[in-house]
Amino acid sequence: MIYKTNDRLDNPELDKYGREIDTIYAIGTLSQIQDQRSFNFMVELLDRSEDDEYLVDREFLCGCFYNQHNLEIVPRLKAIAEEHTDASGGSDHIAAEAECVLAHFKIDQALESEYWIIHGFCHICDNYDPVESICGISDE
Repeated sequence: MIYKTNDRLDNPELDKYGREIDTIYAIGTLSQIQDQRSFNFMVELLDRSEDDEYLVDREFLCGCFYNQHNLEIVPRLKAIAEEHTDASGGSDHIAAEAECVLAHFKIDQALESEYWIIHGFCHICDNYDPVESICGISDE
């Protein structure tokens, strides 16, 4: 599947209407395979999307890394989120997707730890203050 996807990116084919055949379904399927080869290929696609070598949707790629469950991507996703956040704190859809995947990784790590106690979703969020027992966003 890696070779076919790579070939399709390097040599786009056209459908019967003259449009390029998209690789998004193949990439989505590949992201479900949790092994180092598919992870490395996904990272390579992310590199290519940064260089504008391929028109692969970076937002979609960031989301695909959650399915890989490989924490090696965390520093890269943090960098992408920072890169797509402006000085005023506003961000675009790419930063939002990268931050969403990072949040899911944190939740997964909390759920997989030996010492988790959940009284509600906020208790494992970065915005929850365990000393004051309040949410930093809603002040509840």
